[in-house]
Amino acid sequence: MEVQMQFPLYTYRPLEDSQWIRVIQLLPAGFHEPLRCNIIHLYLPKLLRSTNRLSNYYHAVSYVWGKPEFSRELICDSNSILRISINVEAMLRYIRKTLSPLNLWVDAVCLNQADKEELQNQVARMGNIYANAMKVRVWLGHNDEGIAKVFAFFRTLAMGEDTIRSLLLEIFETASLEPIDQFLQRPWFSRRWVLQELGLSQEATFYCHAEKITWKLLARALQKLRQKHLDHESRAMDALNTLCTIHRNNDNILELLWNFHMAECFDPRDRLYAIYGLAKNLYFDSSQETQPVKIAEGLVRAFVDYESTFEVIYIRFATACIEAGFAFQILRHVYVFGSLYDRDSNLPSWVPDWSQPRQLKDTSALDNKSKRITQVFNPDTDWSLCSMLSSGGFSAPGVQTWHVEQVCTNWEETWTWDELPQLLLSRYLKSAYTSSERENHLLGGLRGFQSLLRYGLQYMMEQGDLSSELANIIELGNLAVYFDWLEKLLKTPGESMLLRMPHNVAKIITNDILSAARLLIKRHCLFLCRCSILTCVALGPLNTQVRDIFVDIGDNSYFFFRPTKRDQGTYRFMGLHIVRRESWSTTDWGDAGGSFFAQEGRGSLKIA
Repeated sequence: MEVQMQFPLYTYRPLEDSQWIRVIQLLPAGFHEPLRCNIIHLYLPKLLRSTNRLSNYYHAVSYVWGKPEFSRELICDSNSILRISINVEAMLRYIRKTLSPLNLWVDAVCLNQADKEELQNQVARMGNIYANAMKVRVWLGHNDEGIAKVFAFFRTLAMGEDTIRSLLLEIFETASLEPIDQFLQRPWFSRRWVLQELGLSQEATFYCHAEKITWKLLARALQKLRQKHLDHESRAMDALNTLCTIHRNNDNILELLWNFHMAECFDPRDRLYAIYGLAKNLYFDSSQETQPVKIAEGLVRAFVDYESTFEVIYIRFATACIEAGFAFQILRHVYVFGSLYDRDSNLPSWVPDWSQPRQLKDTSALDNKSKRITQVFNPDTDWSLCSMLSSGGFSAPGVQTWHVEQVCTNWEETWTWDELPQLLLSRYLKSAYTSSERENHLLGGLRGFQSLLRYGLQYMMEQGDLSSELANIIELGNLAVYFDWLEKLLKTPGESMLLRMPHNVAKIITNDILSAARLLIKRHCLFLCRCSILTCVALGPLNTQVRDIFVDIGDNSYFFFRPTKRDQGTYRFMGLHIVRRESWSTTDWGDAGGSFFAQEGRGSLKIA
């Protein structure tokens, strides 16, 4: 309903400092009467100590802005107006009391959206604003869509012992979860800002049209619903999981980013800002400095900046996390979120792209709680930070690295057993050794490949691809005996051991071994790598190249880096890969890249 009176636009009075907030005192009236309010300033520390809770209080509102069309009016201080959206107008009309005023904090009204400095200061304190509110009022919209039945379902489920199926039939006359899923797919439930707005509330009530339900009852009903593991729509399930864990999450900002990756927001910078209030390991810094600042261990330097692009914000935030000792976790995030380099090759590869949900990848190697950054990086050495938007990056001192020296390529589609040992290693070992050394190194390489071959054979057994003869040997518990035999066979290919077997059995087992080798090479890259004097034959990602570097994080899992073209000695983060390797020692590698390695396999890995 349009207001007919003509008033000038409201002019915001600046807040005294960051401890103050602006609140609207919504004046009482009937539902269809014009919306009127007084705008007052409140000092947050005083509110906590006040004994007069009738006037020194406010309720914070959590809602969805909706379309940015400000076609409605709110009369302020009887002499000016603020333009508001249709959704905000409907919310205020349904929440407004008829006999007494109501103090409300509504971000669209209480924040001067045109004042960037105020906006940044207040957004940084958003968690405190919702935590100090006497109550949080959640507005889900004015479209009822059978909301009375939905709230009745949740109230009954929370208070009673009815089965979900019987309750659905009684209230909705159907056993389908569709009414519940439609409710959970309302825009509010996927909004990122609601995580801290609800998660920090002292008390909350949900409103939709003229209906309401307390968060206490709704939360109890949702927990019961979740425990049944029913077949919800994917977005409804995301909302259900979020609501049921919102009060029980890790206080670490990186874990919050990980756990709530599906929650949405319009501005990619808010992917960080919207959950600041839930984190306990943040140190707020209003300065724009990018140089390292010594703060308490484990605290991440946080800031709110709406002037810079989200890429710059992510780089600064990742840098702050590394300063606080979370380099391992940052690379973990790059692995599942992707990196800024994927958007623009001029941006760092080690900075996660938090603007998108994380991808579904196997993170078992990263989720092992016993793995800490001390296994990969030396925590006693300061991080050396470089220019974040140039060719620089951060240096990781004390990293143990495996360097790829030679890569096997151009494998034949068909091999014979007599050719296999030479095909395995001689092609890429012969350039590194003199003829007198080749025999011992070849034997060591074959032993390494024999262990890798075991991995291929075990995989074939799991897939049911082994011949019955070889499968029977393994199933009879003779796996160790078989591999002892296989090692001897690798030393003396084509000799009497095979000849003493029945011809058909020898041929079948030989084919199994060749199939395992082909399987490994088809799905992996076979390469030679070294760390100090330790040499390995290894299986890794197909796109492995000479001079690539792998950093061991345990359980056959490695961070994978590749030299950049623009800055010698700097490496781009490529991701996490499973690498299986077997080692043997050598002390003489001639001129094969000796200067490329750090002493005893440890050096400063500069990541771009």
